[in-house]
Amino acid sequence: MKKNLKRFAKTLFLAFILWIILCLSKAHPNFIQEYYTQGFYTYYSTLSYELTKWFTFSLGDILYICMALYAIQFCYKLVQSKHTLFNKIITLLVASLYSITYIFALFIITWGLNNYNTPLETKLNYSKVYSNEDLLEVSYKILKQTQRQHKLLSTHKDTKVKNPYSVEQILHQVPRGMQKAALELKVFTYRKTTIKESLFSPLITYMGFSGYINPFTNEAQINNQIPKLTMIVTASHETAHQLGFSRESEANFIGYIASKNQELEINRYAANIFALRYCLRELNKKEPVMFQAILQEIPKGIQDNLRENALFWHSHRNFTDSFFNIFYDNFLKATNQKQGLQSYNKFVDFLIQFYKDNPL
Repeated sequence: MKKNLKRFAKTLFLAFILWIILCLSKAHPNFIQEYYTQGFYTYYSTLSYELTKWFTFSLGDILYICMALYAIQFCYKLVQSKHTLFNKIITLLVASLYSITYIFALFIITWGLNNYNTPLETKLNYSKVYSNEDLLEVSYKILKQTQRQHKLLSTHKDTKVKNPYSVEQILHQVPRGMQKAALELKVFTYRKTTIKESLFSPLITYMGFSGYINPFTNEAQINNQIPKLTMIVTASHETAHQLGFSRESEANFIGYIASKNQELEINRYAANIFALRYCLRELNKKEPVMFQAILQEIPKGIQDNLRENALFWHSHRNFTDSFFNIFYDNFLKATNQKQGLQSYNKFVDFLIQFYKDNPL
């Protein structure tokens, strides 16, 4: 019992220290930007790259497996011990709180403070306000561009475009687009990053994740089960996370800019399909009549590409969806993304402001 009390006291102390750090970080984003994102984190992520680039598999995924095995071993030993049931339950609860707190502390140190750096809209001097007319105009222009690309890539307007490249080839194409995005946006410097196929791809498909970054090893993992047409944007999104853009809307925007700057037409088409999907979703919410009007102009082949991602995730829906949605939504809110899962949709704000400055 004394051991549990000491461990619980350590947990409370660390949680208090973390609370102070996060409160100060939230109040001083420019400090975090300069001394963490552009300081400590840059050196840490560069070191992580140098250590992990030699491995074709994800060291971060192996770390997760080891952590899971350790947890199973701990529970097994606890069950086999001679302690009373009450003591076993208390030990399990205290050990869980202790482990979660220390893992969260490590997460904050190795990557998590990027959630509190200077927002991308501040760096780009973008306004958060746009009109429905702006949304319609950008949606229509992206559609016209997408139609021209579709004609180049498909034999018929009713045939959807398929990405002929392998997962490995797609991931190999990511750095060039990210380099061009860095030059175009002028708010970050591209540095080498590692992008690997997740060892848990079948599992995370049913959890609803297309990719993730391991904050401890700074490796980006891509779900190799997702439709290949969406993969270039997803991989660029995760690379943006590696470069310190932790907010989902920011990673979406940089992933789009990187993909639209790719040399291959198939990747630029994928970027427009991604952007068009978000624009149409917002248009349906705000101007349903105009949404129906623009929908009539979309050829079947492009519609099939727009639906492909949703159909994929719908086919893998299961009883755990609600749990993981609630968990991830609250995790985002706890890490300074107040809109939770809705923060992904803020990508449209960036998109419209970008095309105000850089007309299509």
